[in-house]
Amino acid sequence: MNWQHLTHEGRPTVMPAKRKILVAFACAVAMAVTPACGEVTSSGTSAGLPSGLGGDPITTPTDRPSGKDSRQQPSIDHIVGSAAHRTGKHVALTFDDGPDPRWTPQVLALLQQYRARATFCMVGNNAQRYPGLVQQVSAAGNVLCNHTMSHDEDLTNQATEAQLSEIAGGRDAILGAAPQSDVTYYRAPAGNFSMPTREIAVELGMQPLAWSVDTRDWTRPGTPAIVARVKQQLRGGSVVLMHDAGGDRSQSVAALRQLLPWLVAQGYEFDVPA
Repeated sequence: MNWQHLTHEGRPTVMPAKRKILVAFACAVAMAVTPACGEVTSSGTSAGLPSGLGGDPITTPTDRPSGKDSRQQPSIDHIVGSAAHRTGKHVALTFDDGPDPRWTPQVLALLQQYRARATFCMVGNNAQRYPGLVQQVSAAGNVLCNHTMSHDEDLTNQATEAQLSEIAGGRDAILGAAPQSDVTYYRAPAGNFSMPTREIAVELGMQPLAWSVDTRDWTRPGTPAIVARVKQQLRGGSVVLMHDAGGDRSQSVAALRQLLPWLVAQGYEFDVPA
């Protein structure tokens, strides 16, 4: 789950015809739960990528007001990786591979206890299986992220049609479960981004999202190791990667139980990725 191999390729020149083809196909694959399919275009200036795990965070030009998400058009050439909405003592917690009926409710309960919000990167198949959990996550004020339909880590090597189907299908499965919500981000399985998948995500209105603190909790290294990685790598504005599904996540939940009060004691506030 290491995304340091990502490179900043610069903003590509995407011809209008190509955009129309991408959007038309994605809309055809999608379940038509969002009326504005294809209206979002990429914009924004080149911001580069983070320097690496635990490196200096990307800073934002201005602090955004607390309690509000400053939703902007997604940008192809900006993969959010180490910037919460505001710099300073703010942290963005993210949870991958859910929802899961055993682990997701435990994560939600802990977040509620400490009045924290997080970003949940959901797999479409799980969203279809547990729509009530998707609704609970969203109703609690958390942000939704598309982690593809089936979590195919080899997605970038698949045909364009398969990439579109996975990304559009994952988004629409989440929206099908919680139609009043918004799927703000796209996180590639295993962090395997490519320019085509980034283009697809942006055309569908989602900002590519990576991370800057990798807890590697999915390897089940032990609760102390998970906690230590966060404390060692954390910087103001960090995006922390954890999991609430995909196997036994008891260590992840136990680590979160320790990390939340520690973060509060350190003066951190909980934010969403920039």
